[in-house]
Amino acid sequence: SHPSSDSNRQTRGARQAERVRARSYRSSGARERRGKATVAPRAAEAGEIKNSMGKVGFIGLGIMGKPMASNLLKAGFEVVVYNRTQAKCDELVKLGATAAKTPAEVVGACDTTVCMLADPKACLEVALGENGITSAIEAGKAVVDMSTVDAATSAQIYEAVK
Repeated sequence: SHPSSDSNRQTRGARQAERVRARSYRSSGARERRGKATVAPRAAEAGEIKNSMGKVGFIGLGIMGKPMASNLLKAGFEVVVYNRTQAKCDELVKLGATAAKTPAEVVGACDTTVCMLADPKACLEVALGENGITSAIEAGKAVVDMSTVDAATSAQIYEAVK
């Protein structure tokens, strides 16, 4: 191959890669400034969200729940946590979370409660069992179930919570 054609190919490849990077940053809410992509400031928006959500509860501190609760704590949210294995709450308590003894205690203390449970059995126990979500839910509170469950289990919990 000819040396100048290799150079042209590399230059075209670099330009194309830069266009792709710029396009991906723009689509994710970032903006370009002097040829470099930077994320637009969102502090005011974060404050508005924090104020509108109040306390946030997390039930289930596994692979997804624990990092999400941790990120909310780092962002300054008040977080109340519960896990069937209480020891999983300890690290989040060190970050500023409050540990609850029951799912009902989480729902009672929080405006929004997020459930991230591993299976239908765990989800039904936490939602419908003794000191479960349904024993403490009341008007004005929100429950977001992000558990790994089938549609029938979700529908059963929805009917009990609504």
